[in-house]
Amino acid sequence: KKIDNLERPICLVNILNNTKTIITNSDFVITFIGSCSVVNCAALKEIIEINKLLNDRRIFFLIVGSIVNCWCIDKNIPDNIIFLGIVKDLSSIFPTANAFIFFDKQPTGIEGKIRTYKEYFKPVIGIGKQVMSNYLPFLGDLLLPCDNNNEAIINIKLLLENYLKYLHD
Repeated sequence: KKIDNLERPICLVNILNNTKTIITNSDFVITFIGSCSVVNCAALKEIIEINKLLNDRRIFFLIVGSIVNCWCIDKNIPDNIIFLGIVKDLSSIFPTANAFIFFDKQPTGIEGKIRTYKEYFKPVIGIGKQVMSNYLPFLGDLLLPCDNNNEAIINIKLLLENYLKYLHD
């Protein structure tokens, strides 16, 4: 069965530790773009915390960008957080995402993320008190505004549940 225009299973290489991971139809993929910056390191720490609280091996976080080379990267990152590095052709990866995630902490660069995420017509989990007022005009119905990580976790669980229902229909 085709999911989101890319055939699954798909094999991804985590360039952080050179391991391969197979993403199947039953996996739920959330993608984040991040360069090596203080705000993206803070965002990555939030993603790690969200992942820990979700505690669901069916959920994968794909991290795209130069953040993999950043000073803040710990080698003990869970296996379901996959660093892809700089991806020259986003259309080779992004269609497999079920959702995207960003944090309203970034003073710059967020415009590019939002424009890129919007191209794929997937839900965008935006976390932060100002997300609704700052990004609804740009993302419209794609935006899932969350004031904090706990709200994001609730939304991710709902997205996963809806996705699994879709698979079984």
